[in-house]
Amino acid sequence: MAGIFKAYDIRGTYPEQLNEEIAYNIGRSFVTYLNVNNVLIGKDMRTSTPKLFEALARGITDQGADILDIGMSTTDMYYVAVEHLQADSGIMITASHNSGHYNGLKLVRKHAIPIGGDSGMADIEAIYHKNEFPAPTRKGTIISKENILDEFVNFIHSRVSLEKIKPLKVVMDAGNGMAGLVAPKMFANTPIEVVPLFFEPDGTFPNHEANP
Repeated sequence: MAGIFKAYDIRGTYPEQLNEEIAYNIGRSFVTYLNVNNVLIGKDMRTSTPKLFEALARGITDQGADILDIGMSTTDMYYVAVEHLQADSGIMITASHNSGHYNGLKLVRKHAIPIGGDSGMADIEAIYHKNEFPAPTRKGTIISKENILDEFVNFIHSRVSLEKIKPLKVVMDAGNGMAGLVAPKMFANTPIEVVPLFFEPDGTFPNHEANP
């Protein structure tokens, strides 16, 4: 796991550098550092993400915090959700632009304020390496928040004058990424007609091979 704590996130190859055991202890370290009551978690489409989520969730709940699970989401959806749901903190499971054999974690405080090298990441890493966690007073639970995509679309549309958009027919390449889930709802009922590549109009991914 050498070098997975970066300046702006936690990132590495799965499972060599970032795996379930590491994710579990990062979850405990995160809650120990922030001493929060809940953590909102978003997930990208990578094939390793469900396993990392399960381990991360165990670490967080074992350390006494609840999880607000928003399911599969884009990173911007995740940031909006942290503020919209008034979560104490958040973790997005994604490696952004890295290829499919990578995965990672983006950490934020309340109000979606990022945690980086000079703002808490080094402290979380120190807690992780020390591997000593205070005994929690309770075990956390997982609370599903599955309707966040509709709320995110409404949030974006509320800030755009849709009637001023010129009618367009746009070929959109989601590259098997999370945009394939969001784009169909984001552009529905707008003057923009989307011709989808690497996703279906209902937001599913044909022949998906986890290549973000």
